[in-house]
Amino acid sequence: MPMISCPKCGRPVSGRARACGYCGESLVGKYFSGEKVGERPHDQPISSGAAAATTIGVFGCIALIAALVLHLLALMGYGTGQPLELTIGWLLRIAPLTILPTILLVQLLMTGGRRKSLRMDAFWLFLSTCGLALVVQAYLDGRADAFYGVLALPYLLAVGCGMIVLSTVLSLLVFQR
Repeated sequence: MPMISCPKCGRPVSGRARACGYCGESLVGKYFSGEKVGERPHDQPISSGAAAATTIGVFGCIALIAALVLHLLALMGYGTGQPLELTIGWLLRIAPLTILPTILLVQLLMTGGRRKSLRMDAFWLFLSTCGLALVVQAYLDGRADAFYGVLALPYLLAVGCGMIVLSTVLSLLVFQR
């Protein structure tokens, strides 16, 4: 069993001890209030890899939000002269473009490069990979009507999803170190 130092007197104490044998300081309270395994304290500096992953993720979210704006402009008839009708398919396309990048952007800005769980990174990696695959598949199948004829829309979607994939892979690699 490894030895730990008593927080009060600094003498070495067995890792199994509940109290220091020299000064009587309780070591159980420190055990329950200490860091959890895999968690980094907030006072440590953020690594450059974590900062890069956050920055790439933020730009990916901005690209997806720009795609949303272009999509909304196309729906209002900008460039075509005639607005498209709003259907349930419109809601199904607009909801992921609105909700998911906004949630990810808020999460990235709040965590600021600090990762506490691999679950969220794995979740965003899965969603962004699926989104990237759908955009590439629709573009390769020649289904330009899915993008309402706006030429920049599939590229913004592909770049946004690709940057989020890169960001989450990079953050997963940084988290492992």
